[in-house]
Amino acid sequence: MGVFPPFWFWCSAIFILNQFLEAGGVFIPYIHSYLDDILAIPIVLGFTLAFQQQFTYRNPKYTFSIWHSLIFLLGLSWYFEWYLPSVYNHHYRDPWDIVAYAAGAVFFQRKMNVAARAIVYKTKTFPYLQISRLPVS
Repeated sequence: MGVFPPFWFWCSAIFILNQFLEAGGVFIPYIHSYLDDILAIPIVLGFTLAFQQQFTYRNPKYTFSIWHSLIFLLGLSWYFEWYLPSVYNHHYRDPWDIVAYAAGAVFFQRKMNVAARAIVYKTKTFPYLQISRLPVS
């Protein structure tokens, strides 16, 4: 789909597959510990970027700055690696999770933070939406 950034569907599919495997009792050590952390930022910021391009700014060329990713990385790290472990005993601090979040942020910035290949716009018959392909340049 041209509305979502490249690799967004792959990241989401891998995340869902991993959740099904874990629900079925399959735990691959490092995958179980860090895959969700690596995929968190690409999935969330990819969806957010598509929403901003399509509905907020209505500009398919809009992309996030490095500061958007950095602030999200810091917020995610603070919440899951400092706040939750200090409040709940079943959450644990793991500095490697922050490294995994950072890897996801780098992947998002380099591969997914691009202009949309399609734009959603409202037709005259509200509330229907229609997808329009943008010319490749």
